[in-house]
Amino acid sequence: MLAVVALLGLAIVQYRLLQSGIQLERERFGQKVYLALEEVEQAINHDFRLRQQARRLQQQGRRPLAVPEMALPQVVTDTLARLLEESLARQGLQFPLHFSLVEDFLGNTIAGEVFRGAARGSEWATYSHRLRGLILQECNCNLVLHLQVKQRFGLLRKRLNYLLLPSLIFLLVLLGALVLLIRTLNRQRRLSRVMNDFINNLAHELKTPAFSISLLARLLRQALKTGQPGKSDTYLSLIEQENERMKGQVEKILELASLESGRCQLELQEGRIHPILETLAGQYRIQAEARGGSFTCRLEAAMDTVNVDAGRLQDAVQNLLDNALKYSAGPPVIGLYTRNRGASILISATDRGAGIAPELQKRIFEKFFRAPGAPAVKGFGLGLSYVAEIVRAHNGKVSLESSPGRGSRFTLEIPLAKWQEEKGNIKK
Repeated sequence: MLAVVALLGLAIVQYRLLQSGIQLERERFGQKVYLALEEVEQAINHDFRLRQQARRLQQQGRRPLAVPEMALPQVVTDTLARLLEESLARQGLQFPLHFSLVEDFLGNTIAGEVFRGAARGSEWATYSHRLRGLILQECNCNLVLHLQVKQRFGLLRKRLNYLLLPSLIFLLVLLGALVLLIRTLNRQRRLSRVMNDFINNLAHELKTPAFSISLLARLLRQALKTGQPGKSDTYLSLIEQENERMKGQVEKILELASLESGRCQLELQEGRIHPILETLAGQYRIQAEARGGSFTCRLEAAMDTVNVDAGRLQDAVQNLLDNALKYSAGPPVIGLYTRNRGASILISATDRGAGIAPELQKRIFEKFFRAPGAPAVKGFGLGLSYVAEIVRAHNGKVSLESSPGRGSRFTLEIPLAKWQEEKGNIKK
């Protein structure tokens, strides 16, 4: 909030500085115009012929000129235009000329355009200079030279580009930095919230086996004291199971960190994927049917030999199938399919669960991210991130097709062994 206020304050200060700069440039512009008009006055006073021509036009008034003098207004106009252009150029000014030489009291236009006065509003800026010296003495009249500038602000803005453009650039840079700062703060806040959820889930997941081990240890001690070897073996087996469960949670977190840092090296061997998937299909078919659902397995890829770390790839597919079971509110309908595409094998896991909203699909593979809408399902938000890292380590990629209420399809694309060897992408 303070950053926003500071940026607004800076923008206001910069606006006021620009206003002051434009006002100063307007005054400088006016001074140069009046200096140019004074130079024109001096030129007129030094040009006897021009003074006589102006005097003849002033005396003629609105009466028609004689035939020999009909070109006189244009001649005087062209001469004044040339003098004005030269004088303005010496002052560093250049813009379309709109001027008129007017008899002050009568308002007669002697040369140039008809004087517009103030009727045209702020679109025109007028600079007027009363002619003095010989021209005043000879014609005994008050002649005023009006120079009118159209769109004066545009001319001033161009002259202030050295100030205006850097100001706008710096303001845009500051605005971009502010937006980036706000996004970073929001991201940090979101990450902090996600980390807190992760710590809470981790504490819950580790607390349960730790409590079970503590309880089983007390029961084991009692069974040993009372001489009940059967119960002792049972309690010991349960302790080992709970210990393995705890180790599995910790190892998954450590393994994901190792994969992301590149420290974890896969044990790649050439082998077929279908036998791994058939084993998983047998396990998950039982679980799906136990909940009144179904499991379809169609391994239709003609080529399934890849350079694979069988254990980790099995973990990746198992994560997808676990999610399909966990996020199916009713009887689960799960599918496992393979097919070939080019030099790769595609492994797809499908479900008919709640699905994932389009705006969440880009973040679904982020570490610790858990899609809202299934608060009853416990987890760390690491499963899909682990899947993405395992597939990436096999030089493959993972994709998602999903829509709310219609389920999801996760597809792993892994290069076939022959193609991998030709490209030299796998470190054996």
